[in-house]
Amino acid sequence: MLTVKDGLIYQEGKIRGNKKIIPNIVNRIQEVCGPSFSEKTIALACGENLEDREKLKQLVVEKLNPKELILLTINPPMCSHSGPGFIGTTCFK
Repeated sequence: MLTVKDGLIYQEGKIRGNKKIIPNIVNRIQEVCGPSFSEKTIALACGENLEDREKLKQLVVEKLNPKELILLTINPPMCSHSGPGFIGTTCFK
């Protein structure tokens, strides 16, 4: 799990297994962005793994219920750095 802070990328830790990553992403969104999302926008991005992005979307809507949800697909040149299984999120106030 990676995070961006002050324009730099940091490793937050390692999470093993696809079943653990999506709940951990949602928990991390809450830790960083606070408990209320009624006035916030969340963007979800992925590489080729649209199925994982859909699972993340369902959990984000269920647990966080943001004001707006943006779905993005990362293009192949960007995935060359992260791999086609990339899944990520960001939150806007």
